[in-house]
Amino acid sequence: MKDLGIRQGSGAFAVPLVVMPDAVYVHTDIQKVEPQEGMETSGEVYQYHEYIYEPDEYIQLIGNENSTLKEKLAGVSDELTSTQMALVEVYELIGGVQ
Repeated sequence: MKDLGIRQGSGAFAVPLVVMPDAVYVHTDIQKVEPQEGMETSGEVYQYHEYIYEPDEYIQLIGNENSTLKEKLAGVSDELTSTQMALVEVYELIGGVQ
């Protein structure tokens, strides 16, 4: 991964992800900017932070993020199940009091 810093470009490149055959460009903090004096433009100008990955490197990054999200989801699911079981117990206690 290379951090190319803050870049400016057209709306066509001002998207979160640009996939090319030899590289994957990731853009964050995308915002429209006013063209500066002396700058020739043929449309709207955007500014974004740009990172570039080799395709295999990006695939590995996404795979790692996917694994992390699965682990977090499993933990949240377990917590939700525990909460649901506790609510059932409370409901049964309330039902038994009447």
